[in-house]
Parts: sequence; C-alpha cells; structure tokens
Amino acid sequence: GAPSAKNLIRKDFRITQERGKLFKSELARAILATLHPAYILRQQSAENDGGYSLLVADIAKAWTTALRLAERTTAGSASVASQLELDI
Repeated sequence: GAPSAKNLIRKDFRITQERGKLFKSELARAILATLHPAYILRQQSAENDGGYSLLVADIAKAWTTALRLAERTTAGSASVASQLELDI
C-alpha cells in the first residue's frame, strides 16, 4: 500500500498513479507497489471489483519479474536489476 511505498520508494509516491510500476531500490533488485488487499475488500461492490483486477495484474507482474531475475541470476548475469525495464 501507499504507506509502505512512501517508505521504500519515495516520500511523494502516489499509489493510485504509480501502482504496478517497477522501481529501483537499494533494498531489493526491484520494487513494485500495489493496492492493499484490505483496501480492495472495502471498495468492492456488485458493480465494481474495487481494484481486485489491478491487484491480480500487479501480483502477476511481480511474479514474472521475480522469475526473470532468478533466471538471469542463475545464468550468471552481472547487474541483473539494470537489465529490467524499470519505470524509474
């Protein structure tokens, strides 16, 4: 969610505008912020998935990114994170 992203990515991070993007970090090879599951549950209605589809897409992107990083690391690639298409 936004509070974690503001601590890990940058203070002016906007979850509604920047969720689902990959960011560089000193803490990990890449960081991807998404909506908090509790927020999504509170927003859901009969007409609106409350962002559930966004959460699923973000998790899929994070999983794909993790697999790509693992493959490149196993292959002995040097600066793996620099080879990713990061948003910043």
